[in-house]
Amino acid sequence: MSCEKSKKKSFPKDAAEAIRKALSESIPEAITRALSGRENVIMVRINEESLAKIDELVETGIFKSRSESAAFLLREGIKARTDLFEKISEKIKQIQSLKEELQEALGEKMNENKKQED
Repeated sequence: MSCEKSKKKSFPKDAAEAIRKALSESIPEAITRALSGRENVIMVRINEESLAKIDELVETGIFKSRSESAAFLLREGIKARTDLFEKISEKIKQIQSLKEELQEALGEKMNENKKQED
């Protein structure tokens, strides 16, 4: 058995420091993408913990507003769950296909009934 201490990455205790470190490594592009093309407005209710995290990002100066901070976190959350959204998209396609089939079947049935009435 080895007596070597396992090398663990130390994570900064301060959230602002962690964000700054992450920014210097890889996040600037993600921020740029998250903040580009923000034409849509939504209103959401969030809990205190989520609001505190959004405010921490604003407090660090990384984001100018809660809106920018929330847009970034939303985009990153969606990106992190790409697998889930792919499954959702596939199911939506299946549902749309079934609806179309049903509408066609109902349309044919209604046409048959109409012909019988004439």
